[in-house]
Amino acid sequence: MGRREFKPMSVKADFTVRDPAKEKQDFETLVKNNPSYLKLEAEKNAASFGVKSAYSEFFPTLSGTAGATRSDSRWPPEGNGWSLGLSASVPIFEGGSKVAQVYQAKALYNQAEANERSTKDSVVVALEQTWTALQDALETVEVQSKVLNATEERSKIAQEQYSTGFITFDNWIIIQNDLVSAKKAYLNAQANALLAEANWVQAKGETIEYAQ
Repeated sequence: MGRREFKPMSVKADFTVRDPAKEKQDFETLVKNNPSYLKLEAEKNAASFGVKSAYSEFFPTLSGTAGATRSDSRWPPEGNGWSLGLSASVPIFEGGSKVAQVYQAKALYNQAEANERSTKDSVVVALEQTWTALQDALETVEVQSKVLNATEERSKIAQEQYSTGFITFDNWIIIQNDLVSAKKAYLNAQANALLAEANWVQAKGETIEYAQ
């Protein structure tokens, strides 16, 4: 029986998921740190201030005056006099334009609030999906690692059997092909896990460097 030299293949790859997030995450809390959500929240707060500002235009304007005088029939005068005044003005003739400003401010606020709510819901969904995908990817890595270990052991045994003539070359090559396939599957699982981690970090509004 012909024999061929076989050199074991090894898998060399740095695989580290820095943010595995194994525990169930609080997505409602995470979304509050997302830059997209924070931006729209700030816009909503600004719109709320705009509504308050528009209403303030209806409030009367108060103004006060104060004065002091001295009078007497002689010079220099010795009599002291004080005067105080308070006046209020109400923008009656500008009522129509003020009402329009209030409606416009309210419309802007409602739109900002809707945008914030929609973005929050979208970010929460993205967080849930990417977190689930990351956990599935990590589980696949573990499974493929076990498959690879078992296939490597089987390959070692087959190598010994082939060296001593207990199995044919055809059987030996099938086992070696299985080993190559197992290694490829393991490397692909690692790559998918790293991609899933990147998607998870992005969904949180972070970067890989920040997550490290």
